[in-house]
Amino acid sequence: MGSREDVLQSLNHKQPEKLPLDLGGTPSSGVSAIGYNKLKKALGINDRSCKIYDVVQQVEVRDVK
Repeated sequence: MGSREDVLQSLNHKQPEKLPLDLGGTPSSGVSAIGYNKLKKALGINDRSCKIYDVVQQVEVRDVK
């Protein structure tokens, strides 16, 4: 089963082979700013700057180059 079929299975409330995930496919499905800064700290990255996409949800957005 491919990724398309996994998504369709999930949308039909059936068990897919693999769980489909959306990891930042849109700005509103990104990572929380707090979690992102904690991850950077755990990885030893000292840059604490981030851009907030959604103030209410505190979703961080990264510049993709």
